[in-house]
Order: sequence, then C-alpha cells, then structure tokens
Amino acid sequence: PSLHFNKGDLLFSLSQLDDAQAELLAVTRLRPDDVLGAAVLLAAISWPTNPERARQYFQSALSSPGELLTPFTRAYYRAIALAGLDRTDEAAAELTAAADTRTDRELELDDSDDKLFERFRDPPLPGLDTLRRLVESAPSQIPPDNQKANPSTH
Repeated sequence: PSLHFNKGDLLFSLSQLDDAQAELLAVTRLRPDDVLGAAVLLAAISWPTNPERARQYFQSALSSPGELLTPFTRAYYRAIALAGLDRTDEAAAELTAAADTRTDRELELDDSDDKLFERFRDPPLPGLDTLRRLVESAPSQIPPDNQKANPSTH
C-alpha cells in the first residue's frame, strides 16, 4: 500500500490525476483501515467537480488513524479533512498542536502540497488560507529528536 500511496502522491503532484486516483484507490482497497493520506488526496481530486464526494472522502480520512504518517503529516491531512467538513477551528487547532513535531523535511511545502492547496481553491475550501498560513509558518526550532530523515512523510 505504501508504494501505491507514494506513486499516487507523485502522480498527483504532476497533475496526472486519473493515474493518481487509480493508485490511491488501490491504497483504500489494500489498507482500508488506514487511508488518511489517500482519502485526502482523493478528496482533492474530487473537490472541484464533486464537493459532496470529496466530503465523503474527508469523513473516511477522519476515521483513519494515519499510523504510517509522521505526527505533523497526520495533523496536516486531518486538518484539511476537518476544514473540508466546515470544522475550521478544529482544523487550525490540529495543525497548531502539531507544529513542533515537524521533521526537517516538513518545513517547506513540496509540489504535492502546492497542488493540494491549488485543488481546493475553486470552490474554496473553508479556512484554506488559514491552513496554508499555518503550514507555511515554520516553528522557531525543530526538536532534536525530530531532525532525523523520515522517508514516509505523507
């Protein structure tokens, strides 16, 4: 499932959304009890044309533990899902609480993150600008035990 997620995430960042969707759906079939990242990316693919379907993916995302994700990435995906369900205060609180758990690889937005925010522009995801500001504001210092490279950040 992780290989499918990583491939889906890469394809998503390259705007190859049909191919990304196929890989992400494979994650949901192979690991149905832990689909947080895949569900949020599937919601992003659906959002511009079918916000109701995207909200179903957000519900799935929130019921998922995100066990394979770093604490900040888990909070990031949960915050997007919460915002997509109009729970913007909870979304901001989730990101704020996880800010100091960022690894060095999570301090800057990558192509997939940029694409994710772009997909939620029209129609606008509630609280999108606030979430982006929170993600882009780096904590003053990364805790030493979070500076290790972690290949599975999403």
